[in-house]
Amino acid sequence: DLTTYASVEDATSVSIKYSNSVKVSYKYDAEKKVYLRSHNGSKHIDYLTGEQLKVKNILILNDISVTVISGDDKGRIELGNIGTGSGYYITEGKAIKITWSKTSRSAKTVYKDENNKILVLNDGNTFVQIQPKGQTPVIN
Repeated sequence: DLTTYASVEDATSVSIKYSNSVKVSYKYDAEKKVYLRSHNGSKHIDYLTGEQLKVKNILILNDISVTVISGDDKGRIELGNIGTGSGYYITEGKAIKITWSKTSRSAKTVYKDENNKILVLNDGNTFVQIQPKGQTPVIN
């Protein structure tokens, strides 16, 4: 129940801009208690099922450096996700502020709530969204 947190806000709509050409958004379906994912304004459809992607939980990691790997001719990127940072946990139409930490490439990322306690996620699938530096997620 996220309503007990001081930072709680409504999250029936979430938009994450990655660049001028890539934007992901989620719309909360209160009846099914899931978020429906869109990509660049169109429903993000699962190739195998033909259904729009849906997710129970969304984690957003803020201010991550995103750089093209030096010398890589495929355009692959490196994420600056070693260290600590802020973010959001979004579920069931609500969002709270969180912190995250990761000590090495092989370490698990640890998510904590605003009370510095390990974050417990609701059952269901979870998408982790990396918000590049210079971008801010829009949560309504």
